[in-house]
Amino acid sequence: GATEKRLSLDPIVRAYGSEELQGVFDTYFAMGEVLDLSGYASALAARTGQLRRWTPFLDRVPLVLTPFCLRAAYPHDVATTPEGGRDLLEASIYSYGFNVLGLPAGVVPVDLVDGLPAGVQLVGRRYREDTVLDAMGAIEIRAGRLVARLWAREACRARAATGSVERPAPPCTCGEPGGAGSG
Repeated sequence: GATEKRLSLDPIVRAYGSEELQGVFDTYFAMGEVLDLSGYASALAARTGQLRRWTPFLDRVPLVLTPFCLRAAYPHDVATTPEGGRDLLEASIYSYGFNVLGLPAGVVPVDLVDGLPAGVQLVGRRYREDTVLDAMGAIEIRAGRLVARLWAREACRARAATGSVERPAPPCTCGEPGGAGSG
């Protein structure tokens, strides 16, 4: 985690990243520990042990469905404060936990919770990204393309913003909470 990011991504973020992104990295580094060579080797050994425990399970169960996050969705700017960044990282253990192991994982949005997108995560066996993508496609077919609903909601909000007393905006039919005319 923090060691690899400090050595690889941090110089690029400091040179080219926005202040917001640099703040996210500062929060991340405040939470984690940059390891020395011995600590890094121990962490890699622990990672290998975890992967060895997951591999036989994934040989029997080729896909695992997990939540993406341990709480409802976050607004886009949650990680701009140390408290928000910490909350986001702690709630995202399923996401980065599988990423650290190098297992293919994908998140597919399925609905809105409090007006924000919510999704599920699928995790597969090593080198089986195809299985994960196929399953994500099947879920999207069943749940519908959430992006189309979000675009409709934004179009309703834009129409509502252009309305006036003399010329009111047409009613919104998107039916999403917060959409104009949705009640």
